[in-house]
Amino acid sequence: MKLPPLKPRKRVSHKGQNGHVLVIGGSEDYIGAPALVGMAALAVLRSGADLVTVAAPAKVAWAINCISPDIITKKIQYTNTTGNAGMTHGGTGDVLAGIIAGLVAQGNDLLTSARVATYANGKAAELLHKKRGFGYLASDLVQALPIILKRFQHQT
Repeated sequence: MKLPPLKPRKRVSHKGQNGHVLVIGGSEDYIGAPALVGMAALAVLRSGADLVTVAAPAKVAWAINCISPDIITKKIQYTNTTGNAGMTHGGTGDVLAGIIAGLVAQGNDLLTSARVATYANGKAAELLHKKRGFGYLASDLVQALPIILKRFQHQT
């Protein structure tokens, strides 16, 4: 099997022009979470991206900083309280990833995109739970998103 070549790196590129990835994760409750998030961040760098920022709870972020000084951390105090137990259905995390990607693609910064997407995904789940109980699917979240995201969208 022949694989296509990767995009060449520009000789005159500057920091961040070869990618800046935001990794969100880590849990103060699960001891392996900081190490795994740190390893994921290192994989981003080793694959050729210039920068990786890990957004995690403060204690977790400090632990990740101990794993490697090459990882930028954003110590967050934000806790999302939206969502419900119906979000255990397969695909809800994939929907979240799609929302984040869509917001970033529109030029929003990484952390804002992640925070708004997490909130919107959870609020869509709450809206669906009121209508259907726990019988909603990940694809239903996608249909409910415009209603939730409307409050964050502005025209210039």
